[in-house]
Amino acid sequence: FKVESPLDTTGAGDSFLGYFVSHLIRSERPGILDELSSHLDKFEYAVTLGMAAAAISITRIGAQTSIPDPSEV
Repeated sequence: FKVESPLDTTGAGDSFLGYFVSHLIRSERPGILDELSSHLDKFEYAVTLGMAAAAISITRIGAQTSIPDPSEV
């Protein structure tokens, strides 16, 4: 995602990882990382959510305060 005016990259990694991992956990598919090839669509979606959350977070100042709400992502 291209961000025109990033303000602060603090918290971007936390935002990415939080959204990425939470989507994989919510997928309710045990062994998703072991059987990645058969679940690539879920994995790619989790990566996209993480990237979107990180892109939003760098438009804000701070760490915790920059993590977007799920409705924003």
